[in-house]
Amino acid sequence: MMSARAAYNRRFYAANRERLLVTARLYRLTHAQSIRQQKSERYANNLDVRIAKVNYRRQYREQHPEKLREARRGWHESCKESAINMYSNGDACCAWCGQADIDVLCLDHIDGGGGRHRISTGVGRKDFFAWLRRNDYPPGLQVLCAN
Repeated sequence: MMSARAAYNRRFYAANRERLLVTARLYRLTHAQSIRQQKSERYANNLDVRIAKVNYRRQYREQHPEKLREARRGWHESCKESAINMYSNGDACCAWCGQADIDVLCLDHIDGGGGRHRISTGVGRKDFFAWLRRNDYPPGLQVLCAN
């Protein structure tokens, strides 16, 4: 049996749901920094929660390696497709021959120096596409096919 107060609260929320959601959203937006700071302090002071999260993540990685590998592969393909679309102006084809197979398309530094660029940015070949996305696709690259 529900108490009278709980029944009142439920009716009040049902009648004012939209207004309450807007108010809560507005509060979160205007107090984002203090909310973030409180969460950070709570997390830093609670060692048990941090250890539990680390252990859970480790256990999940051990139990689902294929699922994580598949998610990583999907993320890499998404970054590659968006980078190729950006540098080919949405055509997704080779700048020289017009090849449109995404599996053989790759990015090339227009003036050379791709190895030096990867070393200076500190990212590997697969992470390079994500680096491009994070850095708003800097100029100096073109789409070519591997043929």
